[in-house]
Amino acid sequence: DIKESSRIYSNCLIGTKDFSPIISDDRPVVMHPQIGGVLIEENVEVFPATSIARGTFSNTVIQQGVKIDHHCQISHNVSIGGNTIVTTGVTICGSAKIGESCWLGPNSVIREYVDISNGIFIMMGSVVTRSFSKEGIRVGGYPAQELPKLQQN
Repeated sequence: DIKESSRIYSNCLIGTKDFSPIISDDRPVVMHPQIGGVLIEENVEVFPATSIARGTFSNTVIQQGVKIDHHCQISHNVSIGGNTIVTTGVTICGSAKIGESCWLGPNSVIREYVDISNGIFIMMGSVVTRSFSKEGIRVGGYPAQELPKLQQN
């Protein structure tokens, strides 16, 4: 479901089946079923060459006012909070939850099942392998860690 006030630009894949293998020692690899959908709320913009996968059982949700730049991958069951900025080349793995008014720097990666609180600024190229619950902080690096506040002159 895409709200009318949202804009999806060329060459985007919305609601595609995601890569979600079920691996077992005693049987062949199969893909996890995906019967959920994608919900894109009001005033969302998704720029070219971005892929947003449908959920497995529930929806992948992009809340109002979110802006997603070129060449991003949003996996199944992801939730992105309102007014968050997802810059170019970001990968958000399955079942991650991103809070409201966050900034995800270029080419950052968010691991599956990670929760990011509101107002968090993720630095360029960061690999986020754990959840961050403290609002309004900066995180960066590999693996991403909380960074000190910038000194203002």
